Amino acid sequence: MPIPSSRSADRVQPTLMFALAAAMEATAGHAPRHGGYFGDANDIYHYELVRGSDHRLVLYVNDHFNRPLDAHHLKAQWRLNPDESGGPSGTFRPSDDGERFVATLPHTPTDPLHVEVAVLKGRQWVRMEFFLPATPHDARAG
Repeated sequence: MPIPSSRSADRVQPTLMFALAAAMEATAGHAPRHGGYFGDANDIYHYELVRGSDHRLVLYVNDHFNRPLDAHHLKAQWRLNPDESGGPSGTFRPSDDGERFVATLPHTPTDPLHVEVAVLKGRQWVRMEFFLPATPHDARAG
């Protein structure tokens, strides 16, 4: 099922996928487990992004079989409004238990929040963009 986007199809790069929360259709094994929004990044990684309170983003990273990965062994980054140059960006930090990444955004984000997340796999950043509604989705995002 194509995911609606304000971008034209000719501008979409193969390693860049879009997840629009309202259009996500869960399939077997491809569903959020933590109350966030799921995305399949070219079957390299599976992401779940949770927009929490206090301007927090929580990122869960799974392998291509959708098994959780230890965040201590990965590097992850985020960028707001990736279509604009010079937008806010930063790195995620692993949680103490390594189950997820956590980032605190520098200011009140827009609605919907347009954020690109990326996790390093070898020498390649595996990127995905999400459009998240303003309301925090899950109180566990912290």
